[in-house]
Amino acid sequence: MNSNYLFKTLQDTKFPNNFDITNAVTFGTSYSLKNLKVSIGFNWHTGKPTTKPTLGNEISSSKINYEPSNSRRLDDYFRIDLSSTYQFNFSKTTKAELGFSAWNLFNQNNIIDNYYTLNDNDELEKSSKYSLDFTPNISFRVFF
Repeated sequence: MNSNYLFKTLQDTKFPNNFDITNAVTFGTSYSLKNLKVSIGFNWHTGKPTTKPTLGNEISSSKINYEPSNSRRLDDYFRIDLSSTYQFNFSKTTKAELGFSAWNLFNQNNIIDNYYTLNDNDELEKSSKYSLDFTPNISFRVFF
């Protein structure tokens, strides 16, 4: 996707929008063998646009000086997810399913946004928003 904002009244009249992801690859596959099902998913994309404070001149008159809008990119995003279920019988009329899944299997540290603020001492503070770290899940379902 190549998507730009266009504002004729702003100093930066044309710049990438916040959701401009230039390249992306998503892949998923699954395998079944009798009562066992296994799936894996891969998600990679180039970093989203971001705006950083001007290096060497970050603060002026208690305000943050920013570089041109969305002139930088966050690091690339990468995630692999895995899930598996196994079905079995409790009795002739009752079945069960045990499941396991893991989000972000390799525990990638994916930044999804940055924010900059001034603290009470007029010092620049950066806050980053991250996607979930490695997140395992276990499920147990009973069908009757």
